[in-house]
Amino acid sequence: MKYLFVFPEYPPHVYGIPYGGITNYLINMVNGLKKKGVNVFVLAPALNPRKMKEKEGIVVERIPFFKRERNLFTKVYNHFIYDVLVMMKIHRIIKKYEIQIIEGCDWHTSLFFYSFFKKTPFLIKLHGPSFFTREISGGKKGSLFQRWIEFKEKTVIKRADFLLAASVAIKEKIAEMLKIDKDRITVIPDPVERSEFHKKEIEKKTKICLFVSKLEKRKGADVVVKAAKRVIKKKKDVHFIMVGHDTPYQGTTFKNYLESLLTPEEKRKIHFVGPKPKHYLSYYYAIADIVVNHALDGAYGYTTLEAMEHGCCVVSTRGFGKEENIIEDGKDGILVNPGDDEGLAEKIIYLLDHPEQIKILGKKAREKIHALFSPERIAELTVAYLEKNLSCA
Repeated sequence: MKYLFVFPEYPPHVYGIPYGGITNYLINMVNGLKKKGVNVFVLAPALNPRKMKEKEGIVVERIPFFKRERNLFTKVYNHFIYDVLVMMKIHRIIKKYEIQIIEGCDWHTSLFFYSFFKKTPFLIKLHGPSFFTREISGGKKGSLFQRWIEFKEKTVIKRADFLLAASVAIKEKIAEMLKIDKDRITVIPDPVERSEFHKKEIEKKTKICLFVSKLEKRKGADVVVKAAKRVIKKKKDVHFIMVGHDTPYQGTTFKNYLESLLTPEEKRKIHFVGPKPKHYLSYYYAIADIVVNHALDGAYGYTTLEAMEHGCCVVSTRGFGKEENIIEDGKDGILVNPGDDEGLAEKIIYLLDHPEQIKILGKKAREKIHALFSPERIAELTVAYLEKNLSCA
């Protein structure tokens, strides 16, 4: 099978590290498909295509792209002209390599024009397009360009030959939002790369709770901070580490907003350390007693998957996103209701009082990820699905 990915980023990076969930998905899928003998091709943007060094065994095509949209021209180029160039490039790649299937990204998709002039079937993997995350987080419709992006996303999803979703909840929510038949969408979870990391006992004077995600409302950063305040009142030896990009919020930043909620004493125990490259995260997972993921949209959930793969005890949200696919409450992780900072604090305190439970949950989590979410297994499921359905496209 000859498989072309059309995604907004592929290493070497465009937007900078650490990569987001969609790029981690792409990297893991490419590796999984390669190991299964699939010929993999990638089409992605680049700031300077001629200087890019590609990985062996993968044909990577690049199209120039503006990292910063400083004026009207750069916006028009990135969101309109770029999509036209993508369509033209795909047609050339199909002719040259006889591509059998194209997989596109739902977030800020660049397949809009190709979807009207397609020469090969394409699939969209639903992780969390911008219209989806905006509605889940209660955001308002943005600028003209943001509305154009959301229109493109909705159009491409509706016109796709195949639709895959990372979770049952994302499948059902997007089917409801776009009024499409749920039977059109097949759930195949996202892959997680197996690390060489083995969690070991580390002597620490304090307990560590770790949050890894963007500092924004839809990722539940404010819920985690409010829960942390409750925990710190009862547990004097606990520190919270918040890893992730800051984001704009009501004329300031979300980090500034979160810090405004804290007393001087709490500021000494809740640490905002900014974004960290993926290879640094293993250090944070190593020292963490508990990893807290409280995403309200459940769009990617890759930090949940990675934390479990590292053998961490994860406390996450129930009833949405990937978590209902991977965590069995009380057996390989803990689930709480979205937005419930009091309930989250209670679960964290319970776990801190029962360190043996933390070890058991972390061990079970790692075993589950290795058994069910390896790149090879997810690639195998995807190829089997396509081989069964491509003849009908």
